Formats: sequence, C-alpha cells, structure tokens
Amino acid sequence: MEQERRPMRHLVLSLGAVAVILLVMPGLIRWGMYRTLDLGTDQATDVTRLLGHVVSGQFVDLNPFSSLSGRRGMTTIAMQEARPPSSAPLDLTAYEGHLVTVTGRDSSGWLYQASVERDLGDGLAASIAIWAWQR
Repeated sequence: MEQERRPMRHLVLSLGAVAVILLVMPGLIRWGMYRTLDLGTDQATDVTRLLGHVVSGQFVDLNPFSSLSGRRGMTTIAMQEARPPSSAPLDLTAYEGHLVTVTGRDSSGWLYQASVERDLGDGLAASIAIWAWQR
C-alpha cells in the first residue's frame, strides 16, 4: 500500500515544482532583464530606454514598469525640429520579429531621436523573454 502511494506522491511533488517554476520564472526573467538593460528614463540625461519587439514594423513596448507601455510612434527627428514627428519614422523593418532596446526622448506619445540601441535577436532566448514579459 505504501509503495503504491510513493509514485503518486512523486508525481504531485513534481507537478507542484513545475507549477511554481512557471509562476516564478517570468517575474525573475523580467526583473533580470529590467536590471541588466537599464530600462526606463535616465533623469540626468532625459533619455528613455525601452524594451520591445517589432511586429509588422511597429515597436511593441514590453516594459511592465512603464506607464507608457503599448504601441508608440518613433521618429528620428529632434523634438525642437519644426516638422511633424511622423515625417521621419524610425524604420524597424530590418528588426521584424526581433526583441530590441530602443532609446530616445519621450514626449506626447512619440520617442524623438529614436534609435535601436541593441538587437537581442529572434531566437529562443528572445521568445522566452517576450513570453516572460507578457505574463
């Protein structure tokens, strides 16, 4: 009787361990990437660094700590230029499906002087990071 319960106990413990890992890992991955990539706005330089992935040529912000998360416009022009930000959009087509960090100056739903700082790729590690950020 005791030997019959042992496999069931091991199964329950294994399933419990898997459940804990699936619940805890996304948070640990997000925290690690947030700290490693130095996301957010640097108050000294007023430069914003965002983590996101490129979908249909558009940047999708994955930073859960950002009050500005979601889709946003990105332009290569400076904020002081006397032309609309939509006249010089940041071309992200080369990064389709990739996880990237983008820097620029944030104002009114636009990231001015935007540039791709780091291309983190589209492999398994990037897929896991995107999955973790969306949890």
